[in-house]
Amino acid sequence: MPHMTVDDIPAHPGLFPGTAVRVVFGEAGRGGEVGASARIVLGVITLQPGATIPPHQHNIDEAFYVLKGSGVASVGVDEFRVSTGDALLSHAGELHGFRNESSHTVRLLFVYPGTDVKAEYPGLAQRISKRASRLF
Repeated sequence: MPHMTVDDIPAHPGLFPGTAVRVVFGEAGRGGEVGASARIVLGVITLQPGATIPPHQHNIDEAFYVLKGSGVASVGVDEFRVSTGDALLSHAGELHGFRNESSHTVRLLFVYPGTDVKAEYPGLAQRISKRASRLF
């Protein structure tokens, strides 16, 4: 069974300023730093103070768990103030995003129940559709 401390995995710059992504388990060759999996993607995204992941949607469900910090999450038309220990679920096709409005770093665990993950950011001028290694 592959094992590594998440902080030992190199962080890759995210798509948006102030974000970084560590993909722990995922498709071979697409960021699964610890172990390749054809059935799950698990990783950690870090948001610096003021960083935002704009509303986007996926072709697959996504679960989040707040590991550290606090911020504002949007799922569908609802916004939630979330902090360490909170969990959220966004269903396939449902818009969701996150804002770090605090003065501290936020760390989110994310999980997808599959590796063929695509993201669309409908509010951006340029359409972004990426696979699991570069979703944020």
